Amino acid sequence: MTTKAGNTPVNVRFSYPFIDGITLLVEAGLFLSPSELIRDGVRDLLMRFRVLKYNDLDYPIAYKTQEEIELQDQLHEVVKKLREARERREQLFTSEV
Repeated sequence: MTTKAGNTPVNVRFSYPFIDGITLLVEAGLFLSPSELIRDGVRDLLMRFRVLKYNDLDYPIAYKTQEEIELQDQLHEVVKKLREARERREQLFTSEV
């Protein structure tokens, strides 16, 4: 899937836990849409592996500060804790029934 210019649509299937997590973050107002969250996640992953070059990125992305990176890491920790809390709640609910 290589393009010289423009965007290429990609279809992705997620399991329900992933969809619930994405919905949780969008409804919390951390992302405008599921697409924005997924693009941001893919962009970060590609940057970690140095697949993307800085000159291919928009200015705000290319100049992400260390503080923004740390805040994003903290956000990932919060999301992890929210997922754990949801799992505990579901376990308690199912054990009561």
